[in-house]
Amino acid sequence: MNKKERVERAERAKGKKAALGEDIAIENFTAGKEHEEHEPLNSLDEFPEKYQQDLLNAGIEPSEKGRSGSFLQRDCSVVFSAAKFPGLEIKSTTDALKEHDWL
Repeated sequence: MNKKERVERAERAKGKKAALGEDIAIENFTAGKEHEEHEPLNSLDEFPEKYQQDLLNAGIEPSEKGRSGSFLQRDCSVVFSAAKFPGLEIKSTTDALKEHDWL
């Protein structure tokens, strides 16, 4: 599926009713460019202390022990991305689409 087809498919899906849970009004959300950019982190340990438990609850291990890689996005900003396994790529969807034409 090329970019044009993906955009057309997304447009058609806007009005689709949710199969599970509540429907959302997509028009209440804004594009990422209007949001504050967050500074990238060198380590997940740098994430504010008050949110460390939230990371754990979401399945993100701040120490990165026992992980092949980690990815953390805050709002529209990728604040942390690290791959520890050779050949593993961890990146935003935007970056992946730019780098891999087969996606």
